[in-house]
Amino acid sequence: MASYAYVDKLKTTYVLAKDCNANDIGKDFYCPDPDCNGVVHLCAYNSNHVNNYFKGNNHSNNCSFYKNNVNYRINNFNTLDFSPSNLLSHIQQPTNNKNKNNSNGKAKKTKLNVKKTNKYIHSIKSLYYLAINYPIDKEINGYRISDLVCYNKTSHIYIKYIKGLKLIVCKFHRYDSINKCIYFNYHSKQNIIKIKAYFNDVKMYTDIKNRIYGYKGNVLLFANWSIDSNYTYATITTAKQITVTNQEHNSV
Repeated sequence: MASYAYVDKLKTTYVLAKDCNANDIGKDFYCPDPDCNGVVHLCAYNSNHVNNYFKGNNHSNNCSFYKNNVNYRINNFNTLDFSPSNLLSHIQQPTNNKNKNNSNGKAKKTKLNVKKTNKYIHSIKSLYYLAINYPIDKEINGYRISDLVCYNKTSHIYIKYIKGLKLIVCKFHRYDSINKCIYFNYHSKQNIIKIKAYFNDVKMYTDIKNRIYGYKGNVLLFANWSIDSNYTYATITTAKQITVTNQEHNSV
């Protein structure tokens, strides 16, 4: 499912599903994934329970929408506490020390507010699913998606290096058990940016290495990245900073 689609094959102009009208039913639109030429159509226009969305069945095998049948909407989240630094702080906290969100106080005024208050962007997968579901100029609590996520939609922006707090969508390359590092590749429009993830915890390094070794899909890495002459690098301090998409072959 996608919240927007392109109106032309060259993908120069997009339209949000919520802005479509009855005349758009049955029209051909084009998949938001820049690496996919699939055709999508407007769905759920007459529904009182589901937001409008685009759906198609002829996506490429590597299309993020073809493999992720999710319908994330920013307005379903409470984003008032969202920032890249807050997300990193949250996932670095031990699980048993985190304050559980509840629906006390103002959140009890309406069912809608309860729903929003109880759903936060507190995982890197939540940020990823929102990023693939919106144009890169969309903002989340004042932060543009293009400034938050390095993936195929922003590969024309991050062409030489990646620096700062970013979610990187990349591919596993190799590992180095002597130095406890795992290497990844991010494919920009011009070249490959080499990613190096350090681990101070041997068990965490081993667990993550065993989980992603040989994995061909996308790997999500969230960290405060630095650069040297060869690599974009960071130290991973919690397993929640790295995950795989576990993409299934579902249609949008």
